[in-house]
Amino acid sequence: MQLNTAQQSQISSSHRLIELTSSLRHQLDLNSRLGKRHKFIDQNFFVNHILKDVIDIEEKSILNRVQAIIKRTEKNYLNPDKVDYAVEALFDSSFFKNHNYFLDRDIAKILIKNALNDSHIKIMFPILSRKPLSPIKNKGNLPDLGEIYTLIRCYSFAKILSVFLEKPCKFIILADGYKYNRACNTPHHIIDSYQKSLHYWANRLNLEPYINIVNYENWIKCNKSLNNNNVL
Repeated sequence: MQLNTAQQSQISSSHRLIELTSSLRHQLDLNSRLGKRHKFIDQNFFVNHILKDVIDIEEKSILNRVQAIIKRTEKNYLNPDKVDYAVEALFDSSFFKNHNYFLDRDIAKILIKNALNDSHIKIMFPILSRKPLSPIKNKGNLPDLGEIYTLIRCYSFAKILSVFLEKPCKFIILADGYKYNRACNTPHHIIDSYQKSLHYWANRLNLEPYINIVNYENWIKCNKSLNNNNVL
């Protein structure tokens, strides 16, 4: 495949960024592993207060998004059915910056109708690849608060779709760490630890009824022969 100048520049810039952040990794720790400016938060306080407040706010947000999607759908459709509501949820800017260029509404409608033939709805999204783009991000190898919140947001979206489609919905997170990190020389045991920690938080916060975290390459190997027409 012939790459144009812009594509070649993007790839070159990415490679330089990877090389730069690899050399900077952990350099913020000037005098100790954590540096001077830090405070410890009790883990029980973090889980039972900080994360609990985050989830409580997110649950209220789910109710608000459902009402907003209902209003928008009833404005845009004469006699909307559950599929129409689900399509509007997919294009809700609170979750995705979707555009017809990337996902046509008519195609989305077909995919959702096909998915309704299954016992539960599956949404797949390739995220949480552990890309080393920031020295701050790489202080340690486990998920940070931003990544935990990403899990919560995936949970929220799956829950909203479940409301409209009246069926269990599972957000399958295709974490493509192995594939990407081979280029960055990150050992597999670090990626395994990272993905196990994602599972830990999904379980600890009771998100697993609505989300599932799988390694992208493992999923491909196990599902080569499956018909995935019923997957969003």
